[in-house]
Amino acid sequence: MWNPFVASTASTWYLVIMKIKAKVRDGYLGTYALVGDVVGSQEYEIEDNFNEFKSRCYKLVDGVFVFDPIREQELERERLIVSLKIRREEECFKYVDRPFWVESLTPEQVDELRAWRQAWLDVTVTLQVPTPPTWLTGGNL
Repeated sequence: MWNPFVASTASTWYLVIMKIKAKVRDGYLGTYALVGDVVGSQEYEIEDNFNEFKSRCYKLVDGVFVFDPIREQELERERLIVSLKIRREEECFKYVDRPFWVESLTPEQVDELRAWRQAWLDVTVTLQVPTPPTWLTGGNL
């Protein structure tokens, strides 16, 4: 019989105060309903401190959805990479993708522009926004 106050996995006890109707996607909470039903879902137990804004971070462990902080970090990194790609599109590519303008630069400026562009291409690995060449931000466009 289900006890609304205690649930356990093989090695850990969790305080559980609710059940959830959910579908599992790759071992994590997928589509779910706290009230009502989801077509094709099953009923599971979930930790009492369930955070709906972090629902993709709950891993199914021995029939109980538990929060996975490593998954939270992975998803945060994914969001950061997407925002950096958008920023790269807005700040970098509008300059580097203008061949006639690039032709008017000095060889030193072209080298700086290439290095800056490469730093932007590497941003999904470094997670560091590159500093643009000073002549690019100095209003000399």
